[in-house]
Amino acid sequence: MKKIKHLPFILMASFLVLSMLACGLEDISLRGSSDLSATQTLDAVSTIAAATLQAMERSGDTEAAAEDETATVESPPVEEPPEATPSPTIEIIHITNPGDPASTSYYVIDSSTAAYASEHRSIADAFTINLLERPFAADGMIYQPYLDITRAELYISSPWVYLTIFLEDSPPPDSTAWYAMEVDLDMDGRGNVLVAAALPSDTTWTTDGVQVFKDGNFDVGGAHPMQNDSPPQVGDGYETVVFDQGLGDDPDAAWVRIAPEHPDRVQLGFKYTLLNSDDEFLWGAWTDEGVQEAGWFDYHDHFTQAEAGSPLTESSDYPLAAMDSMDNTCRWTYGFQPTDPLPGLCPLPTTPTPTPTTPPPVTIQGRVYDVMGPTGFSGVTVHLWKDSCGGSGHRTTSTSGSGWYSFADLEPGTYCVKVFHTDLPPRTYGWSNTIPGSGDADPTRTITLNTPGSIYNTAHFGFIEHIG
Repeated sequence: MKKIKHLPFILMASFLVLSMLACGLEDISLRGSSDLSATQTLDAVSTIAAATLQAMERSGDTEAAAEDETATVESPPVEEPPEATPSPTIEIIHITNPGDPASTSYYVIDSSTAAYASEHRSIADAFTINLLERPFAADGMIYQPYLDITRAELYISSPWVYLTIFLEDSPPPDSTAWYAMEVDLDMDGRGNVLVAAALPSDTTWTTDGVQVFKDGNFDVGGAHPMQNDSPPQVGDGYETVVFDQGLGDDPDAAWVRIAPEHPDRVQLGFKYTLLNSDDEFLWGAWTDEGVQEAGWFDYHDHFTQAEAGSPLTESSDYPLAAMDSMDNTCRWTYGFQPTDPLPGLCPLPTTPTPTPTTPPPVTIQGRVYDVMGPTGFSGVTVHLWKDSCGGSGHRTTSTSGSGWYSFADLEPGTYCVKVFHTDLPPRTYGWSNTIPGSGDADPTRTITLNTPGSIYNTAHFGFIEHIG
């Protein structure tokens, strides 16, 4: 009779299985289960063991094969996996960084929302034309003064371009905001270059958090640049990153810092070559702690007005929603004095630019309105004097139907602008001035414009009607 070479192992395995099942039967009975499953399991083990023996006998497992039973089967050597090669650390070596910008003749004045912060609103937002005044968090319309731009100054001294962004207050250290400059090189309304930087930690120039984007396929702004196109936008905005925190063709291409001695100002410094060293272009400043998507420019093409929300309390879309925590300026020129409107351009003086031998004039603009409306007062006389109220060079102008006025073709210098209560629309109990100042005195503004061609466009006068 043939010996079954694995018989001892089969018998031992069967014994172990039966032993475990015996223990299992006790557990089953403790749980109150039927013995049927245990009985079926024992029968199945017996059947499997018998079938295995029969199969081995048929296969000719003889005594000769049994002699191999004691042979040791050597396992193949286990190869140790190769040690992972650490990724090389890219060492960025900086050769040069920006210095300190000098005074500049190129700047933009932006509307401040500080006066309306307690009311959780602004008055200068124009969603449809991409002129935004939204320094509020959508949740609760909490004012964020570190996003509220009041002024932006541009200065170029090759090889560097400097932009200083003036804010209503210093950014908190934990701010995640972008501080950015958008440049339209061909002045068609579609931005070409976006330099954006995260808030730096101190007044030392750094490339940390600085990125430079370009639009290679000319689709920034969608179908109608600077105008609100119905979403979805089909373009990809600023789709190309040419500089990323020191990585790029030039590790020294773009920097950021908090302005020394001015914690409420953020400065960008970047190579003029990023703008192709163009001597004429349009530019504007941005703050953004909301969307922060370079590929979504222009932002208002990605949202309906209802989706974006509004900071204007008289709007049915108030308060802010998807487009919150941001501010931008109108665009201004570099290298030339504009005579014709351009996409996104700040308001122009009403008179032509003088010949180059005559310094360009300065302009003062503003609005006279009811702060509870805010409804603009039409036909109100606004007075202007040189140097001080009651001084020389007295001029007057009247407000438009929406309350706006403008004094153009002024020589650089200091001016006083005044509105008399008696010139306002009659009310039973009269008007009280709230902007600027407060009270029943006739409000005045003293404005100094020493730079030829500059525009001061926020000389507003706000009034509230006396009640009883």
